[in-house]
Amino acid sequence: MKNIFNGISVLLALAFVWTGCTQYTEYESGTAGRVETLLYPSEGFEVDLINNDNAKLAFEWEASKTGSPLYEVIIYGSDGTTEVGRFESDDSGTRNMLTLKHKTLIELADLAGIVPDASGDLYWTAGAVSGGNLQSGLPEPHKF
Repeated sequence: MKNIFNGISVLLALAFVWTGCTQYTEYESGTAGRVETLLYPSEGFEVDLINNDNAKLAFEWEASKTGSPLYEVIIYGSDGTTEVGRFESDDSGTRNMLTLKHKTLIELADLAGIVPDASGDLYWTAGAVSGGNLQSGLPEPHKF
């Protein structure tokens, strides 16, 4: 009786293993997360920077549809091509937003050659970081 029970148990275990392994999962290389759309601040957004510790500006983009990448925000100067700052997004790079103090933005504007009490343009974009490399083909920078 014991041999019959053991035999049936082995057959059931093999049946479970056989049916559980029939689904084929294929690994697709190159499917690292990407930032496709920048949300806020939108193109042409105007902000009056004030030298106050409580004043902040939030940058937001659509989260990656694949994977769970880390994110970086890149700020460009008035020409839209010269990088003046690069920041890891909130929560150590895991969130699809970055909150920067106005004081930091004032420093970036200074690096871009925008004098205090004058108006000027900065640009921003965001990208996913995978394996230490920033995604290629970043979204078109938004002017603010």
